[in-house]
Amino acid sequence: MGKIEVKRETTIDATVEELWQILSGGFTDVGTWASLVNWSKPNPQATEVLDGAPTGGRICDVPGFGRTDERIIRFDVESHTIGYSVTAEKIPGFVSNVQNIWNLREAGPEAARVSINLTADVRGIRGVVMGPMMKSRFGKAVDRSIEDLRVYAETGAVSEHKRRRQEKLGTLT
Repeated sequence: MGKIEVKRETTIDATVEELWQILSGGFTDVGTWASLVNWSKPNPQATEVLDGAPTGGRICDVPGFGRTDERIIRFDVESHTIGYSVTAEKIPGFVSNVQNIWNLREAGPEAARVSINLTADVRGIRGVVMGPMMKSRFGKAVDRSIEDLRVYAETGAVSEHKRRRQEKLGTLT
């Protein structure tokens, strides 16, 4: 079994608390700002809620992956860390155990360092052959998510990518 790992780190001109509110307090509302998410809502099947977490999980509609079931698996208010597992209708069978961990650290009075670590297991010959393509696809998704978060946190408005997605779906408000 192989492993995919995508790590990114950047600085965003917003406080840790502002970003924490978007990522944790607004966990089920990711569809309002993330361009790769058509919509999101609380997951009624995610009944296990970690201490301090706002919810047990969310359901999202993600182009190319279909409906996702995302469950909070790590939540730490003090270290500003939130992690969740992801299963999806259209994720290839050779990919499993997808997890995404976000961490926030102060980088100045009005800036925060954002770290993302996405991991997944790949197996079989398809995992060996297609693993690099999946890593690239996950990497592009992480990069887009960071940019969408940056625009939303710094301006209060959605990114141009999200605005176009909303326009296409007829959900532009």
